[in-house]
Amino acid sequence: MEKWLWMVHQESNDPLKQQEFEDWLDDHMAHTLTFPGVVRCTLYRNRGRRGRPETKWAECQARNLSIYEIETDDIEKTWELIRQQIDEWHKIKEEWHPQHKMIYRALWQQVSPPKERPAKK
Repeated sequence: MEKWLWMVHQESNDPLKQQEFEDWLDDHMAHTLTFPGVVRCTLYRNRGRRGRPETKWAECQARNLSIYEIETDDIEKTWELIRQQIDEWHKIKEEWHPQHKMIYRALWQQVSPPKERPAKK
């Protein structure tokens, strides 16, 4: 079973409606757990470089990062099924949120096992 990360950098194009957008995004992410192969999804918020919120956002970085963890033996087939379900969901949910701004998205394949810090003795 191969493991993949689908990473999506996105934000609201209207800062005054950021919370409304994040509520929509939370609903969207919860729905992705019904997609084939998706086993976990997590939303992260960019807090600025080096963790300082007062720092301006770095160029090419979005305010939100959604990470979807996918496990499958056939990523091409799984990805096609995921895309079909996303398209169907957006038809039902009136397409994308009006403030949705896609910055970047990519599919990453895990190529080594995770390494973890040894337990303290």
